[in-house]
Amino acid sequence: MRITIFGVILLGILTLIYFYHNTVRLDHVKLSGLQGKRENPNPLRKNKVVITSFQMGVGRNDALGLILASPYNNSNQQAQLYKYEPKIKNDFLMQVDEEKIKEWVKKRDFREIKATFRNIVNKYLDEPVKEVYISNFFYE
Repeated sequence: MRITIFGVILLGILTLIYFYHNTVRLDHVKLSGLQGKRENPNPLRKNKVVITSFQMGVGRNDALGLILASPYNNSNQQAQLYKYEPKIKNDFLMQVDEEKIKEWVKKRDFREIKATFRNIVNKYLDEPVKEVYISNFFYE
């Protein structure tokens, strides 16, 4: 009888320790469903962009590679960006000559690259994009 009472008390103590340990451990866990969601304002983090990539020869031994991201606000704007992507690429390549590319690279004029691309993109969209981003850039 004493062994049974001792066993029940020991089992009760172990159960209390187990529940206490799990309760303390859960205090440090953040439950995402109970917290308010914070939006990241960067459209590249939201994956709400259309990526356009360019590879251009500049001179005999040089090459420029650009990956530009155009954020969209709605599905209509996204559809237009995908629809007109070949035309946007063609216009950009036709408008930018070798001297201009070399000047951009020499001065590291990323603003001018983005402004030129944004102006071309906005020619094809009903609702213009406010900003484009350079996702990747290389010059060899």
